[in-house]
Amino acid sequence: MKKTTTILDKIIKNKKLELTAAKKEVPLKYLKNSIKKRNIRSFSNAIGKKNKLNLIAEIKKSSPSGGLIRKDFNHVSIATEYQHSGLVDAISVLTEKRYFQGDIKFIKDIKKITPIPILRKDFIFDEYQIYESYLAEADALLLIVAVLDPSELKRLLSLTHKLGMDALVEIHSEKEIEIALKAGTRIIGINARDLKTFKVNNALFGRLSRYIPKGIIKVAESGLGQRRDLENVYRAGANAALIGTSILEAKDIKIKLRELAG
Repeated sequence: MKKTTTILDKIIKNKKLELTAAKKEVPLKYLKNSIKKRNIRSFSNAIGKKNKLNLIAEIKKSSPSGGLIRKDFNHVSIATEYQHSGLVDAISVLTEKRYFQGDIKFIKDIKKITPIPILRKDFIFDEYQIYESYLAEADALLLIVAVLDPSELKRLLSLTHKLGMDALVEIHSEKEIEIALKAGTRIIGINARDLKTFKVNNALFGRLSRYIPKGIIKVAESGLGQRRDLENVYRAGANAALIGTSILEAKDIKIKLRELAG
């Protein structure tokens, strides 16, 4: 029986082609030699503050499931609104080009106008991308258990921590929680969106959160459009919520942020 090609398969295939081209243009050795100590903002401190649900607001132009999200997209002006709202604890920046219309260059642009920690959200599976993230001035990056084998996850997570960055390790099942914990993660994101079908299961965070031990920061991802959604994940143990589409689709970003914050 022929295997069905998923959206995730297509994204990873394209990402591998992009990475091959990037390595030819700028070899890994050059990236390693370019590493210099720099100030890194603590993503974990920002989203781990007690007695509140911390907000990670996302910046993305498009998505494979929903297409163009915001017509008047400007990453700097959106980040400025996040900064001025006083309600955003960290910013997630989509840097995948083909399917999300992102750019790794967005990170430095945004860091110029806000002291808020920046998470690089992309499909990362190679050490090259870890060094690339550091040089792009990311404070944290996303590692998805579904696209890595356990040994790769452990190696990339260790390198991320060695360079002083945090990693949000994304899971979709109880088995993936075990893999993330064995790899040494400090932050686990439960993504309610199935990466193969892109369908959302709003009950997933509540079901899986109980399997994550105390001391690990828990982040709820996807399907969070209303205040009640945030109240539900907070009651289920979330330390932070990562929200993108519902904020970016809003006519007025600041009003939407206030609505979500209650």
